[in-house]
Amino acid sequence: FKDGDAYHPQKNKAKMSKGVPLDDEDRKPWLDTLAKLIDTYVKANKRLVLACSALKLSYRSILRGKYAEDVVRVVLLNGTAEVIKERLRLRKDHFFNAKLLKSQFATLEIPQSSEKVFSVSIVDPSAEVVSTILKALTP
Repeated sequence: FKDGDAYHPQKNKAKMSKGVPLDDEDRKPWLDTLAKLIDTYVKANKRLVLACSALKLSYRSILRGKYAEDVVRVVLLNGTAEVIKERLRLRKDHFFNAKLLKSQFATLEIPQSSEKVFSVSIVDPSAEVVSTILKALTP
């Protein structure tokens, strides 16, 4: 497991900690870094769970790179702003400012069925969410 937030450049972290949303230009180097990480794992035939906010189709395309949708799978952790706000409140020592949640939802492009993204509600306890994902993605 890797947390994509750990790969943000320091300037992105500083910006977000001040409550300033990132734009596509800010996110591009971060997404490229994550895509290289994914590529390294795929080439080594290793599994990787990477948590990140791939909010737009274009971001998810960068992350998938040249790989088919059955090689690099995308899971949408689907929750209301209220549920996510509470989860953010419980998160300690993280640079993400909860003021950014509104801009995250405004940026989010809900995946269409043609994109082959598995969506799971995060209302349930984390263990159940993980179980649901594993059942859906395990051949």
